[in-house]
Amino acid sequence: MEKQTDWIALWRALVEARNWRFEPENEKEKDFWHGRARDFSNRIEQRWQQPDNTRDFLMQTLSQHPNATLLDIGAGTGNWAVYLSSAAKRITALEPSAGMRAVLHENLERHAVNNVDVIDGKWPETPVEMHDLSLCSHAMYGIADFRELIGAMNRAVRGTCFLLIRAPLLSDPLAQIALRIWGHPNDSPNFRVAYNALMQMGIYADVLFEESSHAHPRRYDSFENAYLEIKNRFGVAENSVHDAFIRELLQENMSETDGQWVLKMPVRVALISWKTADVL
Repeated sequence: MEKQTDWIALWRALVEARNWRFEPENEKEKDFWHGRARDFSNRIEQRWQQPDNTRDFLMQTLSQHPNATLLDIGAGTGNWAVYLSSAAKRITALEPSAGMRAVLHENLERHAVNNVDVIDGKWPETPVEMHDLSLCSHAMYGIADFRELIGAMNRAVRGTCFLLIRAPLLSDPLAQIALRIWGHPNDSPNFRVAYNALMQMGIYADVLFEESSHAHPRRYDSFENAYLEIKNRFGVAENSVHDAFIRELLQENMSETDGQWVLKMPVRVALISWKTADVL
């Protein structure tokens, strides 16, 4: 019988592997989103032109609790805060990136939203007052301590916690590389690991998947840069055993567009939720 997976430990290992890229050399490099945040916000607005059952579910939930306060963890450019502001009594938008916060404030002003409090802070280190609901939308991927990530949410919320998280397809090229090199299809923190880690903590959460997958491409300056970066990502930069496999897989799944090499990455998104009162 195989040894049971420690999903919380796997989450930490994947976060640490994901953050391999570089040590920041200056203040701008410390904020990855400096100069990128506005484009990020625009891409979200474009994607949200399409129907999304997870977005509808969150709005419906808040609409059923018109006096509820919401903690938006890793609020980014405030797209969620703006969208949900009409249904919430008050929203606390917690965001550590100055680049993201600058665009967040622009979006709040542009949409005349006045019930959102913006806090410069990182989760789970930053203390916050008790809220009725919480949402963490794709802001958990850099937090290595999964137990504290979730534990802090449970301590700060009297109602329901929501996680919106990537659910990569098993056909994803990086999932195939992870399976080949690491023995499992998780190239980074994702739904599969998070859900099992929650169960390991005694939290039996509900799940709602987006009805269809959408493109989540990765872009590189050249094919060779993509190849080398992915080898680094999987810790095989000095190992040639998997070179032919990685090259062939990238050649099958990459194309050149507008001077960039694009890796096709279809992905679905999962909305995980649980009531803190039900946590054992």
